[in-house]
Amino acid sequence: MVDEEINILRSLEEILREAVAVTTLTSKELSEVNLAFENVKGKTFWECDRFMGLSVQEYLKASQNCVKIAATVIDKCFIGDRVKHPKVKEEDALDSFFSARREAIERTIVIDKTSLPFFKDVVGLDEAKIAMREALIDPFTYPEWFASSGLKPWRCVLLYGPPGTGKTHLSRSIAREVNCRFYQVSSSDLISTWSGQSEKLIRELFNHSLSYEGVSVIFIDEVDSLCRVRCSNEDESTRRVKTELLLQIQRLHCSENNTVLICATNCPWDLDAAFLRRFEKKIYVGLPDFEARQSLLRKLLGKVCVENSVDWDFLADSTKGFSGDDLRRLAREVAFVQFRKYKVE
Repeated sequence: MVDEEINILRSLEEILREAVAVTTLTSKELSEVNLAFENVKGKTFWECDRFMGLSVQEYLKASQNCVKIAATVIDKCFIGDRVKHPKVKEEDALDSFFSARREAIERTIVIDKTSLPFFKDVVGLDEAKIAMREALIDPFTYPEWFASSGLKPWRCVLLYGPPGTGKTHLSRSIAREVNCRFYQVSSSDLISTWSGQSEKLIRELFNHSLSYEGVSVIFIDEVDSLCRVRCSNEDESTRRVKTELLLQIQRLHCSENNTVLICATNCPWDLDAAFLRRFEKKIYVGLPDFEARQSLLRKLLGKVCVENSVDWDFLADSTKGFSGDDLRRLAREVAFVQFRKYKVE
């Protein structure tokens, strides 16, 4: 194993002593280095690296020159000629990366379907619900009609609108209604600090979904952070991520698999034109109207307010411009007010 081979590398004491040997220290600094030796005897290479990276200032209050040289010696120990390199097979490294990517994608799958809301329980958003039903639910409810008519269902849907209006909630309800596999992905799930891994994560996500025999829904939230308008000064890694996502969306269009891509954004104007063109259906999810606000407030406050003491029309009118998330926060504050009164009583 790689860890076992690395653990036989020289201890931190030896590394620090080599650094001291090539550094001029005062007697006070030398005594502090000796104190450091006593605290780190027998440490392995990984502990050496962690010590130098995180704890060196605590133990080694010597000159900055000594610290820099000690860190350099650690690097030299790992890559120099005097230390045997760990033997890592290329296929083992590739398998490790592949397993890590697959595990990362599988973590995005919602296993517990009971945590998803029912489509009929989504309050308000009537126009968006009608469009979502036609685009994503009806093709799986009436497959024979779509097959006989030759009408191809929508494969890529973009939900856009102000934040907190229920785009994620609506997408989750679709997965519950169709009873399908649901991938809930954020842009951070597809971005890796390792060069080239972000594109492979995107590819693995679509491979995983397209290999599933049943119906699956991929939901990517805040997609504008991945698909912003391309510019001349963006770095190469960002450009590769956008290109890979474009290729996978195009692959989804050409596939006969029952996979649907739903993306959500608060800023559709920030999306690149090439991405906008690939979304066949664009659905606006706006702020709730008067009736929707009243219904949502009744649902949220029903257990904490006395029915006769609440003017629901006044509350709905006073919350004009509130999103669904704003109303939920308001209901929570009201509940805490009731709780404070309960404590006093």
